[in-house]
Amino acid sequence: MAKDVSIKKHRFTKSTNIKYDQWLHEERTWLKELVETKQSPTIPLGADELDSFDWMLGELEGAFNNIPTQASPWVLGLFITYKCFTQKTKVTTAWQIHAAFKQVWETVDPNGRWSGPWRWDHKKGTGCGNPANS
Repeated sequence: MAKDVSIKKHRFTKSTNIKYDQWLHEERTWLKELVETKQSPTIPLGADELDSFDWMLGELEGAFNNIPTQASPWVLGLFITYKCFTQKTKVTTAWQIHAAFKQVWETVDPNGRWSGPWRWDHKKGTGCGNPANS
C-alpha cells in the first residue's frame, strides 16, 4: 500500500528515484570534468568528438541542466557511450541513464514543453521536446 502511494506521488518507486538521482549526479560530475578537460591540453576518450559540433561552451556546460541545450542529446549519448563502452557497464545502465534524464526533462515544465520528440530550431536558438527522445 505504501509503495502504491509513493508511485502515485513520485511516478516511480523510492528506490528508482534514488538510482536516478545517483545517475544524475554522476552525469553532471562527468560533464563538469569533460568541460574542464576541453580547456586543457589532455582530452579524454570521446571528448574530441565534441569538436565537430558548433556549440558554445555554455551550451556544453548546460547540457544536463533542467532546461536542455542544443548539445543535450549529443552529450547524453556521449555519456551513455562512455559508460557502456569505456567502462564496460551493462546495457541496463544505458537504459537507467536514459530514463533518469527523460524523467528530468519531462517533469521540469508542467506545460509539457520538454515532452515528445526532440527538435532544435536553429533560427530561434531553442528547442522543444525531450532530448532523451532524439
